[in-house]
Amino acid sequence: MNPRCETCLNIEKFSKEAIDEAFAEELESGAIEWHAYDIGLPEHEHFWDDFQLKIKSLVMVEMLNDERVQWKICDEVWDLVEYEQAFKKYVQSEVQSYLISKP
Repeated sequence: MNPRCETCLNIEKFSKEAIDEAFAEELESGAIEWHAYDIGLPEHEHFWDDFQLKIKSLVMVEMLNDERVQWKICDEVWDLVEYEQAFKKYVQSEVQSYLISKP
């Protein structure tokens, strides 16, 4: 097992902070959930194939009756991780767009 790099840890930290800051009500009501997985661990390696990942990333997943309906990979997190505020705005915008696109 390889330890997670600082960049991966920051992507997780900034993403969680962005979601907590902008979507507290949705989290509280259960409309959205936050889950973090270390896909370097054997029990989570399936996510590579499940989401066709090329690199560790932030993935938004729509669930219906405990089944994945669709998902979106937030590709720009690696480009923005050095810019915390821009990173958080990007994540918040992606989540908001994803929520709006749902019926």
